[in-house]
Amino acid sequence: MEDKLLKLMEKEEALKKKKEKIEDDLRKVAKQIKEVEHQQKVRNIEDSIVVLSNHGINLNDVIKEIQQGKFNHLKKFPDAGEASSEDGDSGQI
Repeated sequence: MEDKLLKLMEKEEALKKKKEKIEDDLRKVAKQIKEVEHQQKVRNIEDSIVVLSNHGINLNDVIKEIQQGKFNHLKKFPDAGEASSEDGDSGQI
């Protein structure tokens, strides 16, 4: 009877160690996931900056306008298509 109890206690200890190892592995994986997500966000921002820079947009000016509450380019964007068609019409007159 004591042998069975001793074996059960040994199994319990082994399972506790396995559980701790699994929890450590999970923490490491969670940390890696956070790092990868952060890197993806950084890449997206860098890609956006490159795209904006290639179009001749001064990002410092955009940031200043946003801070001052004057940045309304996004609101005007849907109208840009209409404005370009109007420009085409005015060129034909």
